[in-house]
Amino acid sequence: MQKLPCRLLSCQLLFLCIAKVDNYVNVRKGPDENEEVVGKLYDKSAGHVLEETDGWYKISSGSIEEG
Repeated sequence: MQKLPCRLLSCQLLFLCIAKVDNYVNVRKGPDENEEVVGKLYDKSAGHVLEETDGWYKISSGSIEEG
């Protein structure tokens, strides 16, 4: 196997999430069921997982970046 020169200066891992729901899942302002609903992620819609805290995920999808 030949080694190839790498010219990549920086790398960021992106964790993709894809909704697998009957209709949609609410996207909330923060990690609590009482937080304001700021969007919906419909079945088979995708987003990027930015972080996870106690089973809640902060995501970015379209114009939404919430937890």
